[in-house]
Amino acid sequence: MNNPVMRHIVEILNDKFYVPHADLAPTARFEDLNVDSLVLAELAVILQQRLGVPVDESDLPAEMTIADAAENLSAKGVAA
Repeated sequence: MNNPVMRHIVEILNDKFYVPHADLAPTARFEDLNVDSLVLAELAVILQQRLGVPVDESDLPAEMTIADAAENLSAKGVAA
């Protein structure tokens, strides 16, 4: 996991929302992790604070994979 944004996402999901680390593969979709819209909204706020770029919950749809979310946020110019 060499993408720093992906590391942030995985760390937050594991530490704050108790998603088992073994389930947090880059290809895992948020919906497959039983992450609901409220968790995604909170994840967006935390990522915005940590990364310093606007992150909206629409940037993190439930059907998106962790890797795709990290790539999309990286494209916003995140220097994590």
